[in-house]
Amino acid sequence: MVGKITRYCVPFSIPSSDRRRKFTKDMELAAIFCIAELHRKRGIDFILKRPAEEIDFIVQALYPFLLAPNQNKTLLFDGFGFISYSFKYDLLPSVETFINNLKRSAVNPQSYSATLMQYLDYFDSFTGVDKRTIKGLITDRDFINEFLTLFDKAVRVRKPIVDKIILSPSINEDTVRILSNEISEFRKRLQTDLNTLQKAMNLLNKLTERQLTKKQTEVLSIEKLYDKKISKTKEALSKRAERIRSHFDKKIMDIGRELDKKIQDLHKEHLRLQSRREELLETRAEYATKLKSLDKKKDSEDILALQESISEIDEKIGRLEDRVEEVAQKVDEISKKKRLEISRLSIECRNKIGEVMGKLDELEAEFKAKIKMREESVRSLQELTDIISSKINSLLDLKKKALTEFEELGIEIKTRRITVVYVPFYIICFRRKSERRYVTIPTSMVESMGGLTKVKSLIGLSDVKSLLKPFPHIEELVNEFTLLLEENPVFEAEIAEAGSKLNILKSKSLRKSIKEGLKKLCDEEWFSENELSLLYRILGKYGD
Repeated sequence: MVGKITRYCVPFSIPSSDRRRKFTKDMELAAIFCIAELHRKRGIDFILKRPAEEIDFIVQALYPFLLAPNQNKTLLFDGFGFISYSFKYDLLPSVETFINNLKRSAVNPQSYSATLMQYLDYFDSFTGVDKRTIKGLITDRDFINEFLTLFDKAVRVRKPIVDKIILSPSINEDTVRILSNEISEFRKRLQTDLNTLQKAMNLLNKLTERQLTKKQTEVLSIEKLYDKKISKTKEALSKRAERIRSHFDKKIMDIGRELDKKIQDLHKEHLRLQSRREELLETRAEYATKLKSLDKKKDSEDILALQESISEIDEKIGRLEDRVEEVAQKVDEISKKKRLEISRLSIECRNKIGEVMGKLDELEAEFKAKIKMREESVRSLQELTDIISSKINSLLDLKKKALTEFEELGIEIKTRRITVVYVPFYIICFRRKSERRYVTIPTSMVESMGGLTKVKSLIGLSDVKSLLKPFPHIEELVNEFTLLLEENPVFEAEIAEAGSKLNILKSKSLRKSIKEGLKKLCDEEWFSENELSLLYRILGKYGD
């Protein structure tokens, strides 16, 4: 299986953009040797009198990353699974149950509305959460960008690697294949959820629109039916009202004519009385004039007769005036009676017509009530649909967001098969008696001396640490690997055994390369000639 997998290896050291000089393999080995010496603990503990550490071995190891094709992208896995990707899959309520019940209830608006009421709170939230962790999957964009920078420098491995420790991943290609399929399966589930929710939304809107159309058809039918009813009833009742009005108009006319005749007769009498009064007043005036012309002594009898006549006339005038007043009062009474009677008949006429036309009002009220009932039903149906649609839409948005996050997993690298990418780092093992201590140097960017300020250590080599700038995310993983060595004795023993076999300090040719590299670093002024001589002596301890 391993032989069939495509393999790439990243260089340990990558020159920075401001480094102009070439950084050779021997310079890399020399820098690692210098850093190892900087980390080695000296035997200066006068109380415990502990001996100095010795470099047990320096070996280059290959940290495995795996690339797995997944749809149009490639997933990146940490071979040791120190990094994991956790996500939650929100569980939907049974959308199919909702869909089936909608379909069954769509036979009439009443059952459909009842079903919507039943499902009003159904889509308030998810019913649960399925939490999953994809061990080894790397999703951090900064980490991925760092990896892509390294992968851009990678070369295809076509021959067996014999001079480095090839770390066997705890997450192998079979596991990656399973995890990749699991991610694809979750992506499909999310897409299925989206499709199902969208199907429910579309069906809800479609069935509601159908019910609203039915309601509108009902309204049109009712309007058509009641237009005929109201028109026919109005015509019939209007005729009855007209007959009632004619009947009362005749009664008003008859009573008006009758009372007007009485008033007219009284007016005639009034005129006759007034005329008679005027005649009497004229006669009295004549008598009074004659009375003034008579001599009291001579015409006493005539005077007495005139006085008696005047008295009689005054009595008649008084009786006439009483009668005139009585006639005027009767005229007022009859006029008032006429007004009251006409008013009573008019009211009675209106009431009779109102009773008749009230049937039309009842019919119109019945029509309005039926229309209002259906309008309220339409409004209620639309409100229920809007509420449920809004809740489904909220779940849709959350599912779309989750799917988008899944779609963004991976990197824009085209791979046809699972690929292993080795990222090298150095393992330095220090020994003091039976104790071993490990320091790891991750893949690094090679800096130039530039304007670095020299701060010398005990042997003046601290500047060499500034030469190699580790890639931070790779450094974190390598540190996790170092902790694993400390926590897993069996694994540590395997690394120690392999490291002893592949120790670069055991190889004469590699020691020669280190020596040549030290000279080049000295030429770049990473340390002095005296420091170079000291490093030569230390290196000489491991062989000629």
